[in-house]
Amino acid sequence: MKKTTIFSLTLLLICILSFACAQIQSAPDPASSVERIRAWQDLKYGMFIHFGLSTFVDDDMANGDDPATAYAPTHLDVDQWVRTAREAGMKYIVLTAKHVSGFCIWDSKAQWKGREFDYDVAASGDTTDVIAEFVAACRKYDIWPGIYYCTMDLRHSMREITWNPKLPVLSDEYYTLMKDHLRELHTAHPDIAIQWLDIPRHLTNEQRSELYNLVRSLNPDCLIMFNYSKESRDIEGPFTIEKAKDVTWPTDILNSEVTPIRVPFETPQAFQGKTYELGYEHCVSIVQKWFWKSDETLKSVETLSSIYQETMRLKGNFLLNVPPDTTGRIPAASVTRLKELREELDKSK
Repeated sequence: MKKTTIFSLTLLLICILSFACAQIQSAPDPASSVERIRAWQDLKYGMFIHFGLSTFVDDDMANGDDPATAYAPTHLDVDQWVRTAREAGMKYIVLTAKHVSGFCIWDSKAQWKGREFDYDVAASGDTTDVIAEFVAACRKYDIWPGIYYCTMDLRHSMREITWNPKLPVLSDEYYTLMKDHLRELHTAHPDIAIQWLDIPRHLTNEQRSELYNLVRSLNPDCLIMFNYSKESRDIEGPFTIEKAKDVTWPTDILNSEVTPIRVPFETPQAFQGKTYELGYEHCVSIVQKWFWKSDETLKSVETLSSIYQETMRLKGNFLLNVPPDTTGRIPAASVTRLKELREELDKSK
C-alpha cells in the first residue's frame, strides 16, 4: 500500500475518533444543570395548564379520532392565563403542547407520512399559535415558560391506552416525529425553560437519553423532566434515581402526580459513580380531572393549601393544574379560588 494512502487512512481515522470524542464530551449531562435546578427550586410554585383538543371533546384521554375543527375556543386569551398565574403568586407555567390525542396547539411544519403534519391549530377552529403567544406572555409577566409533550399518542402511534412499559407501542416513524416536534419547538422558542415529557415508560433507555440530549443541545438552559407519575405512590423510603432509572432517567427533576412521596426529597444523589443534584415536583389539579369539564367541582382552599404545605415539607415544588374552559379562558371561579389560596398561603409565611 502506498505511503500516501496509509497517511490518508490514518488521517481519516484520527478525524473520526476526534469527532466521536468531541461528541461524547459535549453530550448534555444532568449533572451540569445544578445552577438552573437551584433557580427552579427557588420558584416553589407553578401552574399546570391542560388545554387542547380534550378541552372540547370532554375526554382527558381523547384518542385522536375527532377532527381538528373540534378544537374551537371562542374567546382565546392566553395572556389571561399567564396574568392569572402571576397574580396567584406562581412563578412558572407548564402548558400541554401535545397530549394523548396527538393534537398540537401550534402550527407544526414537521413531516408526517410524506406531508406536513396537519393535526394542529392550522386545521382547527382557531388557528392561533398558542405556544408562541404563551411564550411571549410569559416573557411579559416574568414567568418561566414550560412545555408539556406526551409520548403516548393515540392517533399517530398507538390505538389503545396501555400502561405496560414492555409493549413496543412507539413506531420508528412516530419516534422521528417526536424528535422533529421537539426540535421545532426549541428552535422556534429558545425561551422555553422547562420541557415536561409525559408517559416515558414506553420509551427505551436509549430513546430517553436521545431526547434529553436533543433538547439540551438545542436549549442548554432548559430543564428536562420525564414524568415518573403513578409509580411514585409505591415508593417506600427515599425517592432516588436508582428507583426511577428504568422509567425516567435521565432527568433534571423527579416528580410525583396526585399522590406525593412519603419522605422529604434528598439531593444530591449518587448514581453510577457520579453525583446529581435534582429537583422534586408534585402536581395535582384544582379539579378532579386534568382538562376542563363543565360539571367539575373545585378543590377547597383548605385541601389545596394542605397539599402545598406538604409539598414544601417534602422539599419540592408545587405544580397546580388550572385548566381553561372552551372559551379559551381560565374560568372566573378558578381565578377566585387561586386568589383565595394565595391569601391563605401568605398567612403561613
